Amino acid sequence: MAFEQLFSPFRIKHLELKNRIVMPPMGFILGNNDHTVSDKSIRYYGERADGGVGLIIVEYTAVHPQGAAEVNQLGLWDDSYIDGMEKLVKRIHQGGAKAAIQLHHGGRTGCEKHGPALAPSAIAGKKGIVPKEMTHQQIDEVVNSFADAAKRAVKAGFDAIEIHGAHGYLLAQFMSGFANKRTDEYGGDMHGYLKLPIRVIKAVRDAIGDDLPLIFRISAEEGVENGRDLPQTLKMAPYLVEAGLDMFHVTAGTTDSGQFVIPPMTVKKGVNLDAASKVKSTAGIPVIVVGRINDSEIAELALKDYGLDLVAMGRALIADPQFPYKVNEDKLDEVRYCIGCSDACLSAPPGKHCSINPRAGREYELSKIKPGQEKNIVVVGGGPAGMEAAATAAENGHEVTLLEAGERLGGQLLLAAKPPQKDEILNFIHFEENRLKQLGVNIRLNCSAEVNLINELKPDLVLIATGSKPSIPDLPGKNEFAGTIVDARRALENDELELGNKVLVVGGGLVGTEVACWLSSKGKNVVIVEVLPEICNDVPPVPMYFLKQKIDEYGIEIYTDAEIKGLNKNKANLKLVDQEIEINDIDSIIFATGAICNNELYQELSSLNPDLTVKLIGDADNPGRIKDAVNNAFDIAITI
Repeated sequence: MAFEQLFSPFRIKHLELKNRIVMPPMGFILGNNDHTVSDKSIRYYGERADGGVGLIIVEYTAVHPQGAAEVNQLGLWDDSYIDGMEKLVKRIHQGGAKAAIQLHHGGRTGCEKHGPALAPSAIAGKKGIVPKEMTHQQIDEVVNSFADAAKRAVKAGFDAIEIHGAHGYLLAQFMSGFANKRTDEYGGDMHGYLKLPIRVIKAVRDAIGDDLPLIFRISAEEGVENGRDLPQTLKMAPYLVEAGLDMFHVTAGTTDSGQFVIPPMTVKKGVNLDAASKVKSTAGIPVIVVGRINDSEIAELALKDYGLDLVAMGRALIADPQFPYKVNEDKLDEVRYCIGCSDACLSAPPGKHCSINPRAGREYELSKIKPGQEKNIVVVGGGPAGMEAAATAAENGHEVTLLEAGERLGGQLLLAAKPPQKDEILNFIHFEENRLKQLGVNIRLNCSAEVNLINELKPDLVLIATGSKPSIPDLPGKNEFAGTIVDARRALENDELELGNKVLVVGGGLVGTEVACWLSSKGKNVVIVEVLPEICNDVPPVPMYFLKQKIDEYGIEIYTDAEIKGLNKNKANLKLVDQEIEINDIDSIIFATGAICNNELYQELSSLNPDLTVKLIGDADNPGRIKDAVNNAFDIAITI
């Protein structure tokens, strides 16, 4: 077996796992508005259990109403929640996985649906909510709430209990100087910081007995000012173990430093492996590690080389619920690998839950959709929208022909993968290519989709996924510029294009900033000009953090609130807020100033053949990001 450690069994106390893969608790927020388990939740977790995962830790579940971080977060502060949890556990067991639950109190991140947020100190977090400083009576109530919720979890049949002591929620707030400014016995020094977590661990242990494993999730490093660092975590770990723990679940970051909680593809894989290994050495108990573990190679490395016990593969299981099964059956070409975009999975609910798996979080609703009568479908364009639409339609029994003008599939994803540390995007293209091949889709590459050809195919429906075109402003003096002028796509497409040494990038959004980094990595002197007050306005928050960091590392010169008033020979005249300046010695200009729909074929087909059903999908309908193209294409194809 290629991944012997990954698929070896694991036992702790009475818990026996068939493999070392853990689905960590992730706040998909699929519960009902009364905090009960929904049919959506059961279907979502059930499909992951069916896919072969060893242990599922159900998402953060509030132990107290004031600790709920979301209005429909799962709850376990009342006996009325037990029945729903029991159904969820049975469904997970039915799929062959074991079930744990994460007990949680949001502290200052509380949504205030059930009263004011509570915290160790009256300090606002990222949400801006100023919590009330907890009294000793309220602290006692929280301890009892954790214990009572644990008892209910045992009644529901859970195989293990996890206490959420990470990510800047209540227990983490008490454990760190970034949120705890108390001067009583619950603050001041390490022992004060640990007093509440230790009380909670002891209370939960008493509530569940000695047979069930008790896990504690902890951020090894918080990445915030005055937050806990790794040396401090290592000092605290033995005290938490002594209180009654069986296992640590090592993560990083807080709600105020989310870039470390769910890092993007530009961060190295297995980012927390070293810290988790040190926690295990110090604590002397088994450790689950999480963080950028999205393929079987890095998972095996975590177990084999770092000596860790279990690997949490959250986004990998969002992207592909059958990841464990496919890897174990040596079907790696069929895995829909998470690309680490840190986009849709971080979107505020309700919304798209995965950029490349449009079924994620929607399993229950989609199970009720029945495919229509078989149709002959032509899809024009082999980018993310075209590939997803063609594959989805073929899976529903339709006959599909995919026409692509280029020599290979992928569309703009091929270009998006070129900037530094973005190559994981290619994994999605490989997945779709293999998927289309297995489904028997008729793929025609280097094929110009003219009206006559489409009519010859006699389609019942045509899906136009011809993408978008660069939008290039007509700047004064553009014809007088002595250097090279191209759009960002052409620059990325043609590695042989002579751009010279100094490059002016017009547009500081996602495309412009990533192209600037790509050019800088090649040794170019790059200047970004952006008309808005800030760069990266269209970049998701987590990738934005690391992209701006990379821009600083490269020393890229940036002008914001800047308008190009004119070009002349090798210079550009810029109007800033309070002055005008010249940028000289420019060898080339690259425009990254947005995109417009490429829908001429749609208009031509609609006018020449009004009886033919023609639909726009993806960027041809509305330019956006990967998640928009894939989810839009799927939504249309699934209802054909």
